[in-house]
This record gives sequence, C-alpha cells and structure tokens, in this order.
Amino acid sequence: MKKFLLFLFLIGSSFNLFSQQFENNWINYSQKYYRIPISSNGVYRINYNTLVNAGVPVSTIDPRGFQIFYKGVEQYIFIHAVNPQDSNIFLPGHYIEFYAEKNTGWYDTALYHVPGSQINNEYSLFTDTASYYLTSNGGVHNLRMFVNESNDFSNYTFLNYYNKVSRQNYNYNYFSGAYTYQKLYNEEYTDGEGWFDYPFYAGSNISKNIPTPNAFIGGPNAVVDFTIIGASDYENANPDHHLSINFANINIDTLYEGLVTRKFNYSVPTSSLGSSYTNFTFTSLNPYNSNGNPDRNTISHISIKYPHTFDLANDSTERMFVPNSFQAKSYLRISNLVINNTDSARIYDLTNHRRIKVYKSGPYYDALVPNPSNTGEKECFLTSDHQIKNINSITPVGPNAQFINYGATNLLNSNYIIVTDQRLWDKAVEYRDYRISTGYNALLVDIDQLYAQFSYGIRKNPLAIKNYIRYAAATYTDSIKGLFLLGKSYHAGSDGLDCYRQNPTFFANTIVPSIGSPPSDIMFTSGISDNTYTPLVPTGRLAARDLNDVDLYLTKVTEYELAQQTPEEWMKNILHFGGGDTHFLQDELRGYLNNYKRIIEDTLFGGNVKSFWKTSDDPMVTDQSDSLRRIITNGVSLMTFFGHAAGTGFDQSTDLPSEYLNFHKYPIVIANSCLAGDVFGDGISSSEAFVLEPKKAAIGFLASVTQSYVTPLNVYSSELYKNIGVYNYGNTFGNCIKNTIKTVLNNTSSAENINTCLSMNFHGDPVLKVNNQSAPDYTLNTSSVYFEPAIITSELENFTVKVISTNIGRA
Repeated sequence: MKKFLLFLFLIGSSFNLFSQQFENNWINYSQKYYRIPISSNGVYRINYNTLVNAGVPVSTIDPRGFQIFYKGVEQYIFIHAVNPQDSNIFLPGHYIEFYAEKNTGWYDTALYHVPGSQINNEYSLFTDTASYYLTSNGGVHNLRMFVNESNDFSNYTFLNYYNKVSRQNYNYNYFSGAYTYQKLYNEEYTDGEGWFDYPFYAGSNISKNIPTPNAFIGGPNAVVDFTIIGASDYENANPDHHLSINFANINIDTLYEGLVTRKFNYSVPTSSLGSSYTNFTFTSLNPYNSNGNPDRNTISHISIKYPHTFDLANDSTERMFVPNSFQAKSYLRISNLVINNTDSARIYDLTNHRRIKVYKSGPYYDALVPNPSNTGEKECFLTSDHQIKNINSITPVGPNAQFINYGATNLLNSNYIIVTDQRLWDKAVEYRDYRISTGYNALLVDIDQLYAQFSYGIRKNPLAIKNYIRYAAATYTDSIKGLFLLGKSYHAGSDGLDCYRQNPTFFANTIVPSIGSPPSDIMFTSGISDNTYTPLVPTGRLAARDLNDVDLYLTKVTEYELAQQTPEEWMKNILHFGGGDTHFLQDELRGYLNNYKRIIEDTLFGGNVKSFWKTSDDPMVTDQSDSLRRIITNGVSLMTFFGHAAGTGFDQSTDLPSEYLNFHKYPIVIANSCLAGDVFGDGISSSEAFVLEPKKAAIGFLASVTQSYVTPLNVYSSELYKNIGVYNYGNTFGNCIKNTIKTVLNNTSSAENINTCLSMNFHGDPVLKVNNQSAPDYTLNTSSVYFEPAIITSELENFTVKVISTNIGRA
C-alpha cells in the first residue's frame, strides 16, 4: 500500500453520457425483432430460407414493411423480388440486401470522463461485432435504396481519382490512462486510455508501413493523421519525452511531458507518398534531462487519406470517397477489378443511399454516381454478387421475437434489480422470488436484453447497464433499493492483465460485464442523477461462474437473514486484524482500528471487538490460535482487516475460509488492503474465497479492486463504521456504502479519496444488513446469575442474588 497520491484531473460527472433521450426509443415493443450479428464491413443478404428458419412469418408479412435498424436508426435496404409484381409478398428466391459495418469505438465515446479523451474511435474497447435488427412495421413507405442503372457515359468525363483511406489500428497492448508517480490507475476512462502498439524506448525506434499504392499525383494533398502516447512519466524531468518522427519527407522533432497523448494531422503532397507503402519511423531520442528515464512511447493508429487512381490492383471490393465532379453525375472508370465473368458489380452510394449498377466495358468497369446539388464527396462501397455475404442465421431478440419492455406498467414499481444472463437464469429466478418474499419488488433483467435496448446491441458494453439504470431511475415509481449484478466478469481491458476484449474464453465467460479499468461496479450508477461520484443505487455483485455458485449463495443469504430474526449475543462480536510490514505502520494501523472499535462499541451497535495484531516484520503471519478459531466458530458480524494483501490473502490472516466452522453465522468482511476485492481475474481472489465458500466463511466482502493507500482507506472505513454503527444503523450495507461515499467526497473530494471510493467493490447482495435490532433486548442465562455466598443453606439469614443482563439488541 502507498500513503500518498498525486492529484488526478478528476472533476465533474463520471461519464459524458448522451442526452436524456433514452437509447431504447427506436423500439416498438409490439413488433417482432431479429438480431443480425455483423463482424466485418460489406454488403449482406438475408434470403427466404434464413427468415423461415428464424421463425419469421414471411407468409403474412408484406416485405414493404421490412425495416433494419442499426445504432437505433433505420437503415436503407434493398429488397429483391424475382418478379416485380411480387413486391408485396416474400417468396423463395427473394432477399433483403443492405450494407453493414462492424462495430467500432463510436459508442465508447460516452464512457470517457472528459469529452474528446478517446484516442481511437475506430477500435472498440469491447467487441468488433455489431448488431443490426430486422423488423416489420406493416408500412409501405419504409427506407429503401434508390436503384440507379444509368449508362449514358458519353455525356460525362470520367474522374481521375477517388479518395482512399488507408488506416492501421494498433491494438496489442491496453493502456489504462494517466496515473501518478506511484502508478495508481484511475477507474474512470481517462485521456489516452485504450489499445495501443507495443512500446518503444529511449534510443530505439519503431517503423510502420502504411499501404499507399496507385496514388494519383495530380490530385489534392494527402491528409496524414496519427496519435502517439507518452507511456511513462519520469517526475524529475519536464519534458520527459523526446521523439523524432519521419514520414513523407517530413521530420517532426517534438518534446512533451508525461502520460499524455499527442495527435498529429498533416497535409502532404501526394508525390511524397511511397509507391506501394509510406514509411513512418518513430525514434525515441535521449530525453531532455532524463537521468535514466526510459522514455516509453507507443502508437494508437496511423491513417492516410489520399487521392487514388481507379486502378484497383486486383481487389474485388473497395471503399471509396468519390469527389463531386461538378457534373450531374461522376463517371467512374475502374480497372483491375477482380470479379467472376458471370458476376455483376455495383456501387453502394452510402451518402445518398443509391444502389448503382456497374457496367463492364472491355477491361474496364464503368459506373455513374449522381451528384446532388451542393454536396461534397460521397462515401461509396464497390462490390460484386460474389463478394456479398449471406446471412445464414438470425435470432429472435426474446420470447415471441419481442423485446422485453422493462418500462411496462406492471414493472414500474420495481425497486430491486437483478441483472444476469440465461446461464444463471433458473437460480436467478429463485433469488428474485426470495427477495420478493422479503418485501422487495424484485425484477430480474436479462443482460442480453440490456445490450440490445440500451447499448445498441454492443455486447459486453457496460453502458447497457448504466443506461438502463438511468432509464429506470427516471421511469420507475419507487427508488431502486439495490442493484445486484449476478455473474462473473473479467477485466474488459487492463495493462498487463488478460482481459475479455482479446480473450475469447474470457469474453464468453463474462456473464455481467464490469465497468472501468480497473473495474468499479460503483460507476454503474454514479453520475446519473448529479455530477458526483456517489452511486444513485446501492450496488453489489456475486462473481458466480455457474448455477452452483448462485445456489450456495442464496442458501447462505436465506440462513443469514433467518438468523437475524432471533437476536443472539454473538451478533455483537467483531474481529479486527492489524497488519503492516514495519513497526511504524503496525502502530499506525492499530490506531485506526482502535478508532473503529470506539465507534462500533458505542451507540447504537454496542459491539464487542476483539483485535489481533501483527508484530513481526515477516511478510505474512497466520493466526491459527484456538481462541481465534472459537470466536469465528461462535460467530461474528464483522471482520475487518487493515494491512497488506495481494489479492489472495492478508499479511495478518486467519485459517483459509474453507477451514472455518461458522455454520449459519456469516460475517461481512471489510478488507482495507490492496487487490483483495478484485473478483475480475481468472484466479480465485480473497473476496471470492470467502463469499463463495458454501455453508461457512462470509456473506459479503468489501475491498479494493486495485492498489490502496492507508490514509484514504482510513477516511473511508471510519465513515463506513459510523454508518454501520450509528447514522445508518439497521439500514442495508449497500446504503451504508453509498452514504459513506457521499460524506467522504463532500468533505474532501481529493483524488485519493475518489479513487478509494470507486475501487472499494462489494461482493455480495447490496440489501444485506449487518446484524442489528430495532430495540434493546436484554437476556439472561445460567452463567449470568450467581449468589453470594456461593453456597446457600437454611442457616443463612440472608444472601445476595446478582444478575448480569446482556443487551443483545440495539444499544
């Protein structure tokens, strides 16, 4: 753990969300929808058999009613009928044709804390697969491509070039954005965060070749765009980066400071481009006043937009930006286009929604692209029938192919939300039903529905959950008491860690995605109702990998809350563990824990704290004394650790959770340590080991996902103890966390406090309550009644009865 943290540039709301218009406004909940996954750019077809196999009732649908939506916007489509007179029915041989693109980082923009911080909007943080949605509204005036078969070529002069974009995205490493000299990453999406190339260092260089064949020398200048990032920050030098960049007869010598991004945009003569490739060389020079600074740099992307002749060099598809020829139509004469002899080619004018026929003329292929008045260049896509991709399978979005309307009248009183997916559904239903039996209007929500409705079908994008909660908070009649994320997630992207963006196994096994890097479930609801970091909704997660995990946890919750109905003396018991690798730190942590003891032993909790201290310099000490085992076995309400940790244990620890014998007497664990709360990795964290142990160990676990710092952890835990024991006594643990964050950041919204509040992740049901009672409850037992003298006989004239009563209720 570290004790200090430099100030990060963190103010305002956690996210730059879109306007209050909700993402599901494109959906008509009475219509049927079918998802079409798209992972590459091109023209696609859906034929009769695909529709029938998906259960689309084609015999009752007028194809003029077909619509396809992408990004919540209706797309222009083309419907082919074998016979024109059959345009009002869909028969074998008919098909729907449309242009589609894979997913990029276009929607990730909303995640970034500061607008404009996203470095590369062409590469998604989550997935390349986009979702298009087919539906039918019964109308006859839906959006259709305009068919253009003009061939009056003699009236026009052909163009010499089109503009081509040659771009390389580099996504080998994930960079988590700016950090301090102590290398603490911010949970929020910050400047420079995203995927980059391998780094290069002082005294070394990296070379990149960008394809630039068949440039048209007589055209306009080429536009070069690239972004670099300083991936190191040497605090004793400013600036600490010195870079030389060479490309297209241009040399750039630049100095810059710290963990920042530098965007470059240059106009260069087309003649300076390479005949096949244009080389870019990035050299890290000995940095100014470096004193050993490694001067680490990396690249996000390089893009060149340049005039290209109509020689396609044996390509079969091409994306073109066609300039306005200032004629009624632009004449395109294309050479070296590879298609089958019997094949037909066409150009999709994506700007003006035209499907343009291409005519073969000897070795050439000719087309006329209309130029509507006062328009600039047109984005076009050239393809042929052979290159059109057939959609072989589409899937209904839900039962009866309809979206689930989470704004339906009968759901508006929902006040407890469980989010999971179909793998855990059966046990999630049981959990929902249990929560209903305890007085909540519990709603079970399918994460796949949220992807479709609230993040435009982008799977694993956490905005699906955040946007849904924003919608629910504005729509539901009751305030939401808890958000329970039921399912394991892996890191989406993280420096030096495996993550689900580029690991197909982790992607598939992510049941409910995380948000932030490092992850912070708090951020799912922070910044929704105001520009603060306080979560709108108390939030918890169960990192369940399978049905068994959900089942064992539901059993523990049921037993835990049943036990709370009968107060017992053990419910006042609390364990404190103080660690530290030096005597100075051990004394400091002992002082903090003793302060928590004073808070929790006072009104209203009236606890009984037993403390265990680490006194050696050994890295790890395990207390396996019989006295500690007896305390745990007899039951405690809270176990608080303050010391070093590495994600799978503490420097002052106990037996393994699997060795506990505290059946039905489950504590909530508070771990003021590094990494103990990281339930997003591939291994088993301390948090998972405690909570997912059946019939024993803990019912909940609050700890930091990332590195932690002594002072802000103490600020946080002091306030948390006040909420548990006094201000929010008897309230849910999730509300105690929520009010802790609110108070801490209202008092001092320093960077270290913000980081601590966001990184403390609760593994458990957020509506659990620490053992409590509504009123005092005094109890007696045989050991609390005794006599003086101890032996009473008939010869005694008097004796004294002494009674010790114990308050096992509210103090």
